Amino acid sequence: MTTWYAQAIGAHLSETDRWNSIPSGTGEFLDIDAGGLGINDIICANGKTSLIIDRDVTCARISNGFEGTGIVNGNFFVQEDHTLNCDIKTGSATCLILSSSEIPFTVTINGTIYGATSGSSVYAVHQGIRASVVINGNIIGTTSMPSFSSHSVYINNPIGTAIITGNIIGGSGSSCTGVYVYATGATTIYGNITGGQMSAGVWIAATGPCTIRNGTISGGTMATAYGINLNTGAACYCQNTNFITTAAPFAHGAVLNTDGCNSSNFVGIGNSVFGFRLAPTEVLKGVNHAGLVGTLAAASPFRRLNRLV
Repeated sequence: MTTWYAQAIGAHLSETDRWNSIPSGTGEFLDIDAGGLGINDIICANGKTSLIIDRDVTCARISNGFEGTGIVNGNFFVQEDHTLNCDIKTGSATCLILSSSEIPFTVTINGTIYGATSGSSVYAVHQGIRASVVINGNIIGTTSMPSFSSHSVYINNPIGTAIITGNIIGGSGSSCTGVYVYATGATTIYGNITGGQMSAGVWIAATGPCTIRNGTISGGTMATAYGINLNTGAACYCQNTNFITTAAPFAHGAVLNTDGCNSSNFVGIGNSVFGFRLAPTEVLKGVNHAGLVGTLAAASPFRRLNRLV
């Protein structure tokens, strides 16, 4: 196993004098086109930014986290069709950015994606302009409590689509979801979704269609650690899913994020136990529903009689 450390800002993976087995550059250089990258090797940003993945990759992981004596952070870009057969490991800065100013493209990631160890607004994978992404692997939320809004996968695709097949677990920090969907393109998720210690497994704030299939959706260990958190104006279609709750207050399989939403925003829910939490204004006054007390006034008993007059 060899860790290959970036030696320059903007280095392309195909460049033969930009990736070295020693962080300082005094070791062996990588020639990926000559078969120099092994299946157990690591590609490390070594603190360098704007690194370009311009080849298909099969290795242990792409990382901007702590790797040996290398420098933490830096970032990688993918700007064209490529397949990454590896894990993604994140430090305290966004690791892998999928974005192009030119033509639409698709990146396939076959591996586990790990959220940030610290920091705010840090993403392991950020799907951006003109990118579509296919992820075959589990997605693990952040493990660091100080992190805020650091999502393991941030779907922000105005044009492309996202297809995720794997289990998703929310993070430990505040608003640190496994997957945050803020997109106009279509997003489809196949697999189980579980809330983390403090954050939802999946947070949907998208105007584009979002579909979740073939999984169990469950809450995490603390209040608001929902399996799915649905934002105002968003919608989610659920097919062949099982929603369950946990012992934690409000840590349900799915929840509507604001009182402005209602249960019709979730379509196709079945087999749910508190699968979603209604707003107080949608529950009869005085009735306790999932820890909330309803405020909806009961209809007048004379209402039906008045129609006959």
